[in-house]
Amino acid sequence: MKGYKTELEYFEFLFANLDISIADHEIIFNKQGKAIDYLYTYANKAFCDGLEITKEELIGKSVLEVFPETEDYWIEKYCDVVKTGKPLSMTNYAKQFDSYFYVHAFKSGENRFIASFKDVTEIMKTTQRKKNINPGSELIKDVSKIGFFEVNRLTYKADVSEAFCDIIGLDAIKEGFFRRTLLKLTHPSDYEEIASLIKKVVAGDLLEFDVEFRMFNERERYYHWMSFFIFAIEWDESGKPFRYTGLVRDIEEEKKQIEEVKEFEDLFKEARRVADLTTFIYDVESETFNKSDELDEFIGLKNLRTLEQFKSIVHPEDLGTYNDATSYTLSNAEGKVTVYRIIKDDKIKIVQSSVFGKTDDNGKTTKVFGIIKDITEIEKERRKAVNAQRSFELILNSSPAGIFLLDSDYEIAMENKTFREIFGTEEKGIKLKQLLGDSYDSTLKLLKKEKEIQHLNINYMINKEERNFVINIVKIAEELRNDYEGTLVDITQQVIDKKRIEYLATHDILTDLYNRNYFEGLIAKKQHNFPLGLIMCDIDGLKLINDAFGHIAGDRLLKSFSDALKKLYPLNTISRIGGDEFTILVENANEDILEKIEQEIKESIKNLGQFGIEFGVSVG
Repeated sequence: MKGYKTELEYFEFLFANLDISIADHEIIFNKQGKAIDYLYTYANKAFCDGLEITKEELIGKSVLEVFPETEDYWIEKYCDVVKTGKPLSMTNYAKQFDSYFYVHAFKSGENRFIASFKDVTEIMKTTQRKKNINPGSELIKDVSKIGFFEVNRLTYKADVSEAFCDIIGLDAIKEGFFRRTLLKLTHPSDYEEIASLIKKVVAGDLLEFDVEFRMFNERERYYHWMSFFIFAIEWDESGKPFRYTGLVRDIEEEKKQIEEVKEFEDLFKEARRVADLTTFIYDVESETFNKSDELDEFIGLKNLRTLEQFKSIVHPEDLGTYNDATSYTLSNAEGKVTVYRIIKDDKIKIVQSSVFGKTDDNGKTTKVFGIIKDITEIEKERRKAVNAQRSFELILNSSPAGIFLLDSDYEIAMENKTFREIFGTEEKGIKLKQLLGDSYDSTLKLLKKEKEIQHLNINYMINKEERNFVINIVKIAEELRNDYEGTLVDITQQVIDKKRIEYLATHDILTDLYNRNYFEGLIAKKQHNFPLGLIMCDIDGLKLINDAFGHIAGDRLLKSFSDALKKLYPLNTISRIGGDEFTILVENANEDILEKIEQEIKESIKNLGQFGIEFGVSVG
């Protein structure tokens, strides 16, 4: 920590340079006690850069003031975090930025919460295309853990997605959806509640419900926490719903994270108290402070409301300094930092007051926001730094991304909990060379030239499985003990999804041959590459097979014929361009070669008949 007086300054600088967006907020309530807005009290550089706004434009402003299109549900969700004290992990859509954000938020003080943000727009849009999900739907970060279903309460028939079965560990839903599946797998402690809700749905007396409960996973043989949401989509003539749809999602990992975070929440509150730090909001028009038990306790007054009350605790010798600072803030919204003394419990304390104003369209200050900090004793400063460090470490280890720090020798000197969990290692259990593999030498050269590493893609084997990661490494500061900070994000599922989507775009699922889309693109590229031959095949007996024995038998015939073509011509491009139409592209072709291929195809299909019915192939 060379160059820094306290560990607090060190960690403040560290988090200011993280590329994970982090911000601290305070909920604003109206006179009726309803949450109507929230105030930005701190934001790191990554947060400001991601929203293309400066700290000066953000800090001290409310979200609706800076981002007026912010939806009500953001304020409502954060209000629940503050009121219940329960951490929140969610993915939601923000119209202001036309983006999806994954957010982890937890209560940090009275009416306050800290949140970290990650832009997940690309993966959400991909998920919407694959799952046919409407924009704006609230989803979780791991879309593979969402199962969809549709059920008729009268017939008990259900149509479920493959992911639904995977989540509950069944190959298929073979029996009744409600009683013989949901209730059968429900944890005994949750059974009564779930049975009551299902009874109401089956009777058509409930339009929707959203509940969390434990379900037994038949494949893994233990109970998972699930979030289950169901709502009516069709009603009968009497007005009662009979068809429902919904989703179930595995929230086991979220619950584990909540359990891990919960034990640190009281520690964060205690750190705020020990750090001797408080905030206030002063309304200029009504000439009153917003009620705050924390502020009252800090200054030693009950029900602080007016400036005159506050002046009563200011040291007489410092009243002039205090009055000058107050007058300045009321006429200059950019703010002012002032040091003065207060008298609390007959003891003199030195405080640092940082205040800034909010103005209306005419430039008149309407509200004053302030932070008051006790800076009386060095020992209290040291204790505050220790607790602040724990709070910062909580945020660091709550990050969904792996974070690591490099020392001046380009070795990993520190890593967060996520990083160690990804690789299954202890502290400093992995070397940078081991992590980067073939990219190590080129990366090291860039770092020695003080170049930043952006979007480095690496592959790493973990438990005999290849995982894909994106790594960013940036320089922190010369005076810090760690010269570089790196972040590591697991993109394995995104890579898998991308490959799958690319495959489906160019291949026929039934035959594993190229599809018409690929064929037409290839023809466009090779139309001037002469000599180029094209064989077209049309199965003559397919309709008879389909009509007599069903489409499954017809599919077997198509598969058999495609397998025969692949076996005959493994080096040629073979495509299925229609229901029973196939093509073979032959480069460097002449009439003899094409006639030979035609005869080979007709000879190869002699034993491919279905149910004793022979079929022919038109080849041209």
